[in-house]
Amino acid sequence: MRCPVLFLPAETEPKLDVKLSLIQKVTRHPQSKTVVIPSSKQLIPIDTPIATSMEILAFLKGLVLDSTSG
Repeated sequence: MRCPVLFLPAETEPKLDVKLSLIQKVTRHPQSKTVVIPSSKQLIPIDTPIATSMEILAFLKGLVLDSTSG
């Protein structure tokens, strides 16, 4: 991957460990991040909107801060 990606797999989805393993294999960008929001279901933005929004904002802020310091 050539750009940072925020992965948000659902905590309650079947075979989460397999998905996390696959994400780890394809994630090579140093700014990519994986977050599993507690109690999240398949429709993460609907089931956990505040936690999802906070993770997305934190991810984007981190990208902005990194780009201004370099």
